[in-house]
Amino acid sequence: MAGPASRIEAVDLARGFALVGMMFTHIGPHWTGENPPVGDMLAGGRAAPLFAMLAGVALIIVHERDPRGAGSTRATWIRAVILVLLGLFLGSLERVPVFVILAYYGVMIVVVLPFRRIPTAWLFGLGALWAIVAPIVLIWAQREHAAVYTFQTEWSDLRHP
Repeated sequence: MAGPASRIEAVDLARGFALVGMMFTHIGPHWTGENPPVGDMLAGGRAAPLFAMLAGVALIIVHERDPRGAGSTRATWIRAVILVLLGLFLGSLERVPVFVILAYYGVMIVVVLPFRRIPTAWLFGLGALWAIVAPIVLIWAQREHAAVYTFQTEWSDLRHP
């Protein structure tokens, strides 16, 4: 009888689809006319949120399976710092054809750390509350403050974040 699997193939498969979708969306041909190809309709605007959600799922799975090793708070901080540094480096390159969001992912990994200990029922409640409150706060912020235009996150952003 085999022991527990070290990987969850469905999550890996979904991450692969998300990654291919992001590559297709960002570096593939861009459709400008009517009736876009099916690939554009499937990947455009869906691949990045899927990848982000699966990053959170993977973070929880690793934490549950190995809370003192790869899923520890320390290991998660190390991953986050590496993602931020890599994102800042790639964002500083000239003529990068895609929007590099790795630095944002690194920050989000740190933000999610306190939520790993909250029971699932509470997380659903917080998620529902967030789904109601966040759009209201966003609309308020857009009406009260001038728009902020950003480009690639890069090293120079650390001077005036």
